[in-house]
Amino acid sequence: MIRSTTAVFVLAYAVLSGAASADKTVSLPLWSVLEGKGCATNISIGSNNEGATVLVYTNAEHLWINPSCATKKEGASEKCESRSSYSPKDSQTAKESGNPGDWITYSMYYDASNGIGTGNVDGILGTSYQDTVTVGGKTVEGLRFGVAETPRNLLYGELSITASQTKESSGGALIDALVNQGQINSRVFSLQVPVEDRQGSLIFGGFDKKKYKCQLSNVPLIIGSTPSESPQYRTFLHGIAQTLPNKTKPSYTTLLPTTGLEISLSSELLYNVLPDPLFLAIGNDFPQATLIDNHPSKPDQRLFNVPCKDIPEGSIDFRFAGPTVTDNDKAEEDGDDHKNGNNNEANWISIPYKDFIITDDKGTCWLRMVTRKDQGPALSQSFFRSAYTVFDIDNGQVWMGQADDCGSEVVEVGKGESAVGVAEGCNCDKRDGRQKPKVGSAVRVGKRKMDLWLIVLLVWLLTVMDYS
Repeated sequence: MIRSTTAVFVLAYAVLSGAASADKTVSLPLWSVLEGKGCATNISIGSNNEGATVLVYTNAEHLWINPSCATKKEGASEKCESRSSYSPKDSQTAKESGNPGDWITYSMYYDASNGIGTGNVDGILGTSYQDTVTVGGKTVEGLRFGVAETPRNLLYGELSITASQTKESSGGALIDALVNQGQINSRVFSLQVPVEDRQGSLIFGGFDKKKYKCQLSNVPLIIGSTPSESPQYRTFLHGIAQTLPNKTKPSYTTLLPTTGLEISLSSELLYNVLPDPLFLAIGNDFPQATLIDNHPSKPDQRLFNVPCKDIPEGSIDFRFAGPTVTDNDKAEEDGDDHKNGNNNEANWISIPYKDFIITDDKGTCWLRMVTRKDQGPALSQSFFRSAYTVFDIDNGQVWMGQADDCGSEVVEVGKGESAVGVAEGCNCDKRDGRQKPKVGSAVRVGKRKMDLWLIVLLVWLLTVMDYS
């Protein structure tokens, strides 16, 4: 009798434990690197599970690994050599999928030596391989990536979370491979960039409903290549304002196209790239900001210099909507009520002044915005520090909300048009008159696991009662 009951308990434990761990989400912790100017995570590659630390980029072309320590600048080699390095010849599952020099990509890497900290554009030349890649405990077979041969100023690899145009693509998009190999249900990922001591997260196939304020709102997501032929996630910016220390709120929405400003969502950039009229209007209103037309290290770069100490309370506020301007969008141009209940507060993302300022290696502080003729409008790392974002690639949507933190509860995303749905987040004011959010085909992973463990406990109690 004892053996029979024990066997039943063990079987129930194994089955339920397996079901509890079978959720189709892949979670990666993110932490700050490069003096807070980048975010990174760890992955494993090859049959020998060689570890690699990689920077996480929303708009990059491929997974790149294995920086060559011999090409680092003075003082960087020691840091590079302290990290493990992937070698295809040491992995039994590695397969070369191209010739040397097949892949060339360009990315923004931080290089403090230029005095601004905006980074230098460095070309990477390398060979394309296919091998197993493990992320968040889930293994992807035969993922295509580049093994760099001639990087410069780079201490880390690069993990792209850009998707292919279609999920059936045979390219090197990690999120496509996760779907095609059954690790997640659909091409959805959520991003929370780390801030100071707060750890961030990258979740494929789900999102954490305890990391944003109240609720998320969805806006169109444009996926494709720009004239520079690099993949981009883009959306429409329909409103922009500034909350000054005295609580007045000048609006700059009239400086945007009436159909909205198409803008890139680029977590790898250190500076927001804005059209010249917006750049000047925001800087001129920002307390104690001084325009520097020709920076000593970059004569062609215009920046606003600000004091580093005693940063006042205030924010730069961005509103997102669809490509059609509504009456509420037009009404907000007055600037006095851009956060009232008539304009869907969840569509506004506010960047506090302290996160809109960056300090270079010389201790000089600048506003995190530039204007560039060779690059289109883009929202940078400073935006992602204040926003929680869920990218639903197959449905062409990006869900956004103000970042918050009231614990952790991962929501698994299903398939179809209502894959993401809406889940109530932190600090929802029940008196604000909003309709209670509904969850689409999403499943709360944490609750499902808890329910299964309660069943295990019940089986155990029945076993004890049987013996008594």
